[in-house]
Amino acid sequence: MADVLWARGQVAALFDGVGGNRGEVLLTPAIDAWSEAMRSPDAPLLAGLDAIAEAVKRSVASDPKLRGGGVAVAAVALRGPRAHIARAGDITVVHWSATGLERLDADDLVRAVRDGDRLFLLSPALALATEDTDVEAAATFAAPASAAAHLMQTARNKGAGRQLSALVIAVRTGGEEQALAELEGRPSLETGIARSA
Repeated sequence: MADVLWARGQVAALFDGVGGNRGEVLLTPAIDAWSEAMRSPDAPLLAGLDAIAEAVKRSVASDPKLRGGGVAVAAVALRGPRAHIARAGDITVVHWSATGLERLDADDLVRAVRDGDRLFLLSPALALATEDTDVEAAATFAAPASAAAHLMQTARNKGAGRQLSALVIAVRTGGEEQALAELEGRPSLETGIARSA
């Protein structure tokens, strides 16, 4: 199983199983718990992270062979003029705006966003294979799907292997309301997501 990309309404997330097959097995209960915790459009991202932690804990307790596995996640919720960002693990979050690019290392933060900003959620392998200049080049693509595909191809050109995933969110404003314009419903390549097996 590759990384898992999830979107509902104004919330999008990238999940990565950690610890080989054990992490891949843990992805299913973790994403189920996340989805349940995020049923309300106003649910705090940290509630979703707590639900994941509990699901992983329960799964490992019921099957000791899963010890050493885990789930990394990075999530973004657009609420008004702000992006709420939460992460656990080594998924990289990058905020690109007219003022520049910033890799966000904090596990829980709120960032002001404007029309045209991009938020990149990069799998660990993709983050290692790309540099800030690669992300800046990808940010110039109008369509998030093209930006994600560009990053993937850049990483492959540099010899990156498998397990590459990118979720690119383009911030669009419509008056006071922020919209995940490209993330309506289930994610697909056309929505700004690219991944490899």
